[in-house]
Amino acid sequence: MIDARAVVDPSARLAADVTVGPFSVIGPDVEIDAGTWIGPHVVIQGPTRIGRDNRIYQFSSRWAKFRRIRNTVANRLAWRSVTVTPSANS
Repeated sequence: MIDARAVVDPSARLAADVTVGPFSVIGPDVEIDAGTWIGPHVVIQGPTRIGRDNRIYQFSSRWAKFRRIRNTVANRLAWRSVTVTPSANS
C-alpha cells in the first residue's frame, strides 16, 4: 500500500505488497522487493535496490548525490533516522 501523501517516481519498481508511509519520497531507479515496509518521511533515491522483508523507519534517507552506484540491502535491515550516502572513495 502506498499512502496517498507519498511521492513515488513512475519509474520506481515496487513489489505489490510494499508499504510506503505518508510524506515519503521514492525516486527514479529504485527497486524495492516484497515484504518491505517504509515508514513516514523516508527519502530513497536511486540507483538503489532494497531486497525482501526490510523495515525502513521514519526520517531515514538513501541518496547518491555525487556518484551513481548500485547498492543492495536485504533481509530485515532496519534503518532508523539515518542518512546513507556513497563515500568519496567508493
